[in-house]
Amino acid sequence: RGAGFGSEHLIGMHIRGGDSCAARRFCPANKTVYFEHAVRLRSAYGANRILLATDNAEAAGLCRAGVLGFSCRTLQIDRSKFESDTFIENRVRGHTEGELSGSAVALDALADIDMLADCDMHVIVLRSAVSRLAYALAVGRAGQPPPLI
Repeated sequence: RGAGFGSEHLIGMHIRGGDSCAARRFCPANKTVYFEHAVRLRSAYGANRILLATDNAEAAGLCRAGVLGFSCRTLQIDRSKFESDTFIENRVRGHTEGELSGSAVALDALADIDMLADCDMHVIVLRSAVSRLAYALAVGRAGQPPPLI
């Protein structure tokens, strides 16, 4: 809740890009499709605030622009390090220090997981380990499954 949103309902959104797109996983060219799904949650629960976890600069830009009228926040990180055809877990092997070290990448992932788990409802793709971990943690924190699209 530390994203400046107070106690209002929050939609947690995870948009993968980078290596996920290169692997031909779910990766729509139009990133607004995720925000279009969030409109359903806004209609049902009145939530108009999104916390976005993403490795994709375009998605982060849509968040900052307030696409579809949402108030949206995302972590301020250098997302260019995720732009590659090689899975991130294979790329960190060659880096013991810096932004691509295993510990730096793990901290980015843990921050996203914790941030998403604090949200009241989610727009995520459960094919992603980050999304699955965040949702499982959200269920544990809430004591029940939060709304999910």
